[in-house]
Amino acid sequence: MLSLRLSRCLLFLFLVSAFVLPKLARGAFAQNGNGDAFSVTPQQMLQGVDPQTVQQFNAASAAIQRSPNDVNALVTRAQIALNISQRNPYSYQWVHFAALDLEKALRLDPNNFYALHDYAMAYFNAGDGSDAQTNMHQAVALFTRALQINPNSARTYMGRGWAYLMMDDEAHANADFQKTLQLDPSLSGDLTQEANAIRQTRAQKGCVQGMIQRMGSYVVDNNARTADQCAAHKGYWTGSQCRISTAMAPGPLAPGGQAPGNAGSGNCTPPRDAVNNRYVPRLGGSVVK
Repeated sequence: MLSLRLSRCLLFLFLVSAFVLPKLARGAFAQNGNGDAFSVTPQQMLQGVDPQTVQQFNAASAAIQRSPNDVNALVTRAQIALNISQRNPYSYQWVHFAALDLEKALRLDPNNFYALHDYAMAYFNAGDGSDAQTNMHQAVALFTRALQINPNSARTYMGRGWAYLMMDDEAHANADFQKTLQLDPSLSGDLTQEANAIRQTRAQKGCVQGMIQRMGSYVVDNNARTADQCAAHKGYWTGSQCRISTAMAPGPLAPGGQAPGNAGSGNCTPPRDAVNNRYVPRLGGSVVK
């Protein structure tokens, strides 16, 4: 049964956030085009939240109600909100609520390690909607500040490594990953799972960019002598010439394509059609036989 106290707490946070948006929440929602970020009800926010987590959130909220400047309670409630965000359909809203508490905690205690670490995680979880990777840069800066206070935090090195990886900075990411495993080898599974997911996401984004670049290039099919033959080869007939876009011949880009020597490498190549096409790296596409 949903907690009335938690619903009221979330409703209060909705009203506050409508007038005072923290830097992280405002930037994250703007970048992700989520202009309707607060159009959900507290009841919707609680979908799928288990009773034990609701109870923990209630306890932290009650502590804050008794003492609004209780830094530990603010950090605790923020940590709960971040945990919920990882498995809830309203993840952005939960990250926003965590940011509200963490920004207040850092105003009260600028050198609080846990607030710095969790605020960095909030930036990381918010993601980035542009190549500028503003949130990832902020995450790295906050993780670095946290490590200055506690240089033995394996999870902080791991989080910073993930943020570096999001920025395609493999060198710094790998250095942080090595330090993570030196401090706590048990984190190997979590580290690897998230790192692989990030690399896959970045590879897919690179493929989209590569596709856009290839759309401006074409190869000439000299074997197509008519407009109909050209159309059959997915080309377009112009000036008595059959031109096939490198974005279409033989197909869309995909990470680790089927070109020789490239499988699983993470590079973006068009898949090879062994019957009708041959891959020609020099041309950046395929020539139809």
